[in-house]
Amino acid sequence: NNVTDSSGQNNNGNMVGFTSTSSAITAGKLGQGLKFDGVNDVVTGPTYNGVKTVSFWLKPNSTTQQILMLDASLASTSISSGTVSANNFTSPTIYVDGAVSSTISNTNWHFITITTGTGINASAIKVGQTGTGYYAGSIDDVRIYNRTLSASEIKQLYNMGSDKINT
Repeated sequence: NNVTDSSGQNNNGNMVGFTSTSSAITAGKLGQGLKFDGVNDVVTGPTYNGVKTVSFWLKPNSTTQQILMLDASLASTSISSGTVSANNFTSPTIYVDGAVSSTISNTNWHFITITTGTGINASAIKVGQTGTGYYAGSIDDVRIYNRTLSASEIKQLYNMGSDKINT
């Protein structure tokens, strides 16, 4: 029921609500990802202080989704009618597929990155849930940084997965 942190920092997550952990594992953009049912699947994580960048690959079942909550004050990401938003981030910059953008026009794999200059103390990481909303689709390679990644670093992360065939 654990999601192992591959960075070596031991920031592992806990799978909650998944009917079967084996059926939740799916082909990701970079190796294995998780498939969320949109009903009650969530991965909870440890506390992070000073979050300035969040990035992840997602393949949503629809372009209207709740995705990720960082803390109890609902610093969160969501997609509404294809527009990615970063709620309660201070002056966020949103990147889609390695470029400044906030639009997702389909349900293929997309690389989302949100940066802010003001760190967020994330007391309750929840991947796959914001408030009472749950995400339906696949997520892979969630990354949380205590610094603001540069545009070139974000493009480099995108390029790591953009040449993969999984669509």
